Amino acid sequence: MANYSVNQQGQLVVKCSECEKEIVEHKEDIYMDFEVDSTNDRSMSVEKIHSAIIPIQCDCGNEVQVTISVCEYPEGCHSEENDSIDVDFGELVSCFSLELPKY
Repeated sequence: MANYSVNQQGQLVVKCSECEKEIVEHKEDIYMDFEVDSTNDRSMSVEKIHSAIIPIQCDCGNEVQVTISVCEYPEGCHSEENDSIDVDFGELVSCFSLELPKY
């Protein structure tokens, strides 16, 4: 099971750790530059973790950093149960559904 609540409106919602304001970013407005962060040889193929770091600027001046990690296993298949979203300098409220990046 993923470690985030899915937002059906296609939004990423985080709370700033400095001022407690909720910041809403729409998926289509977010640039996600995914890179293969790690690989692991498994029985059916190589498991790949694709990660992207998204900086989100709050009005108070704090920069919330969101790291989205999407798991691909077996090759070409999205393994949603291993996806994760980590937030530094803030708190995750909800996120749009994740999918494998298209390179």
